[in-house]
Amino acid sequence: MSFRGKRDRIQIIVEILSSCRNPKTQTYIRLQTNISYEVLQSCIMQLVLRQWLMKVEEESGQKKLASTEKGIDFLKKWFEIQNLIGLKNRRILTAFMPKAQPA
Repeated sequence: MSFRGKRDRIQIIVEILSSCRNPKTQTYIRLQTNISYEVLQSCIMQLVLRQWLMKVEEESGQKKLASTEKGIDFLKKWFEIQNLIGLKNRRILTAFMPKAQPA
């Protein structure tokens, strides 16, 4: 996401949840969201406690994070509100908007 000025916590959370629609490593998330390790750890803790993000371990033993149904529901509602007030981030928004039905 590209923002002018500093992002607030909710914008960072939205970016993390969006990045984790498919399981991702913490390193991948940190690079995608361009946040410090400390901020990432704080957000992960909040998101796991809210059950918006879950820790998963792949067969290879690699630990990853993935958005839960609650997290995806939050994203859908967040982007719906953003759409209603006229704020859009097309890169992330398009993944959550319902597809137009053919006429």
